[in-house]
Amino acid sequence: MFDLYCPHCGEPHDHDLLHDLGGFTYDAAAILFKTLGCALIDQRDSGQFIESRVCLAKPVVGQYSLATIKAAHALSDYPDEWDYYAAGLFASPEGEAIAAQLLS
Repeated sequence: MFDLYCPHCGEPHDHDLLHDLGGFTYDAAAILFKTLGCALIDQRDSGQFIESRVCLAKPVVGQYSLATIKAAHALSDYPDEWDYYAAGLFASPEGEAIAAQLLS
């Protein structure tokens, strides 16, 4: 199993998180995670999901890594592909250009 990375702080979370959100389909949970990041876990227990309440944690990865996570989320709506895209972005000049654009 692979990890999902918060687009706001870079914290890794087990992919099964998206299967464990009662009342949401896998696809809806993925969209929520792309928006809320770690805040999705905090809000899961209360049962109230407020899209304006995103993760505010201090980043645990550098700016380039965070931009790469965001770029991977932007390239695909399918969490199964996020790691694939992130790996390609880390290893390519195109990825560096996308990350630089996201950082500016």
